[in-house]
Amino acid sequence: MSFVLSEAAASLMLTPEEFREALAIFFEEAENTLAGIDEALPNGDGKALKALLHDLKGSAFNFRVDDVGEMARSLEACALSGDLEQICRELPNLRGELARIKALVDL
Repeated sequence: MSFVLSEAAASLMLTPEEFREALAIFFEEAENTLAGIDEALPNGDGKALKALLHDLKGSAFNFRVDDVGEMARSLEACALSGDLEQICRELPNLRGELARIKALVDL
């Protein structure tokens, strides 16, 4: 699945510029979420990780950033099962996808 700004914007009945402004807020919140994950992971706080990843998953799907949503869904399942090592391995991929989409929409 590939992110297409104009399609995502149209699905939310926004112009691409309006959607870009909304995405700026999404990316700011995603950075805050990643900071929370960075804090919870070394502490083994699975409950916090589950909540943070759940929030990121929902936001990503709401903003039609589906690949990020799917990654967050997978990592949320890892948090639920206690597989924090898998989160450590996959978190760079999530960060990379967020950076890729952010660059794609020129934010």
